[in-house]
Amino acid sequence: MPLQYLHTSAKRGLEPGKSGFCCVARDRELPVDLARELERLSRYEHISGKSNPIILRHLQISIRSGSYHILSRLRDAGNDYSKRNNHIAHHLAFTQDEAVSLPDPATILLFWNGWKDAWIEPPRVLGNRDYFEIEALNTSLDSIKPTFDSLVVEGEAIPHVFQIAEGQEYDLAIHYRNELLKLPVSKRWDIPFTNFILVSDRPTLFNWIANWKGRILPFDLVATPVASQELPEQTKSTAASTPPPPDQPKPSTASARFAKNAPTVEVPEELSRASRRRPKRKWTHKRVANTLNLGLGALGLVCVGVILYLLYDYKSPTQSVPNLTTELESPVPSANEDLQTTSIDIRDQWNRLAQDNQLLERSDDALRLARQLAEQGDRAPFQIASILSKATQQGSTPVELTIPPSLIRKAEGYWELESILSNELAEQGFVLLPQMLSEQLAILSAQSNPADRVYERLLHDRFLLEEAEIGLKALRRTAKDQLVGKNLESITPAEDYLALWQTLANDNRLEPISKIETAFDINPLSGFFAVDEGGMLLSPERTDITRHLVKLYEQFLLPHFSSFGNAPEFRQALQSANGEFDSAIDAARAIYEVLSNAQPESTTLQKRLQTLREQWREIFIRDDLMKETMINFNFERLAASKLELAQLQKQFDQQTLTDLRTLESVLDTIDTAEQTLAQIDSRAVWTLLKRPPQ
Repeated sequence: MPLQYLHTSAKRGLEPGKSGFCCVARDRELPVDLARELERLSRYEHISGKSNPIILRHLQISIRSGSYHILSRLRDAGNDYSKRNNHIAHHLAFTQDEAVSLPDPATILLFWNGWKDAWIEPPRVLGNRDYFEIEALNTSLDSIKPTFDSLVVEGEAIPHVFQIAEGQEYDLAIHYRNELLKLPVSKRWDIPFTNFILVSDRPTLFNWIANWKGRILPFDLVATPVASQELPEQTKSTAASTPPPPDQPKPSTASARFAKNAPTVEVPEELSRASRRRPKRKWTHKRVANTLNLGLGALGLVCVGVILYLLYDYKSPTQSVPNLTTELESPVPSANEDLQTTSIDIRDQWNRLAQDNQLLERSDDALRLARQLAEQGDRAPFQIASILSKATQQGSTPVELTIPPSLIRKAEGYWELESILSNELAEQGFVLLPQMLSEQLAILSAQSNPADRVYERLLHDRFLLEEAEIGLKALRRTAKDQLVGKNLESITPAEDYLALWQTLANDNRLEPISKIETAFDINPLSGFFAVDEGGMLLSPERTDITRHLVKLYEQFLLPHFSSFGNAPEFRQALQSANGEFDSAIDAARAIYEVLSNAQPESTTLQKRLQTLREQWREIFIRDDLMKETMINFNFERLAASKLELAQLQKQFDQQTLTDLRTLESVLDTIDTAEQTLAQIDSRAVWTLLKRPPQ
């Protein structure tokens, strides 16, 4: 059973006090580190003047809680509650054991009926009705002609970057599915892909990538070769030389656009083309004679070549050997002179620019030389020149430069930047740090908590782990001191208030009342535990949960009273439900009798009433008296918890709660940053970040 996570902009998130872009629904068993990773993968881009693509993505990640296959569907969701652009990100996380028993990832992304296009419900923990069912795959029987390059050659997937026209994203996803179906079942989940890459994506994580033609990205698009897979040399050269396909007209019908092009019968692996072998040929008399003749002919050609070479060498005068030392010691060309591009001089010219610290000043010349070195197989200069070129293009604007792992050297207790880059950027105001840490520091700055205490301890040429830890600890002390300087008498009740909310959430004590309110489809702001945007109770005076249940029942019954018939049992149940109740369970039994005996006339009302009956019975009604007593006890605890929340709320104001929640968010972010430091390894992505102005 996969784990689900939904992220969109909402007035109230699943976590108390969260609003804006946040988690609105997830599975209860979702690990914390996986939730954090899925939140990072929920970013989207609204491109001005362009359509908003539906992004279908398959990724493989390994984190502390385990390894997962992540299927993500991201799309535009109109405007949110504040009339700003909104999007929704819906993720499914499969373990390896789950994935091997399922169809390919593209089929699930394209045809599962459970994908959400928007979220209009109150935030909630996902239940049985939301579970992933393999039967919910609504595949089409139509087919379309492929208009893209083939991605599977001789049973092996090849990496590829597609340049597509706007609007071709869905067709490309269909093409991905058709190509995956050509692979053996055991390999279909080994290919990470995306049908449209975002600026926030890491292209090195994908084998198949797509981008709009002419769309400029802040990184180079290079598809990552499939892990543990060597492609034939002929295949590699074909894939590298194949030009992007020309624009194709869009399909004229809806069925052609939303269709799949897949074989209905797969050839068993033992009968595949790659597994066929020609029988060994026997050594006949004729074959032996032909082999000897070919060998003698080749030997004769070699002898003739040796004789001609000796004759030429005898007649030619002795040639003088050029003095390479003198050539290498020639002066460095000036900025106005053309750089020589011969294969002998390219490396020498690059070294001269590096020794004189002119790579940044003459970035165009350096980039041209680096491209030529890359064509000869040396990619390190091209990586350095590309980084320096981006640094000069941005000017004084704050910029973050991604550094390949090959340019970072690990030492005892610190990581060091490659010396050429270090020398060129010494005066440019950059600091070296892991990309994950830079993201956490950006969050801290957005929380009105500038991370100066951390930045001031960072260097441009090396990252010292101990110094970063000291900076985070200083930042933690500063954040706490800012709150302590305010009204101390109101801080303690505010902390108890938030702690009680956290206890209710951890124990799932809010789930029963939330389920009932959702079934009756009431306004979320009218809920028993409804809070405003700042996390304050909207109705602290309402602490009678029994009366709240009766009110829910009355709000549903009264508008439809005339539609429920006039049977004697129904009238008797109504009379019993109109009295006063000593406990919540007594009220629940009486209300259930009314719901059970009502006979609505319309089909729509019958379906809704049936849903309410089932939900009510699931929460309240038990055949065991002791179990019903425990249910009543739990609802009384809920009422007591709200009363305690209301009493605590009287002892502090909105600003104190906001400041305290901001502090908790800052401390959580600092905790995450410290965990990031503990997880730095050889796979870490490094960046050079322009030091923020102080």
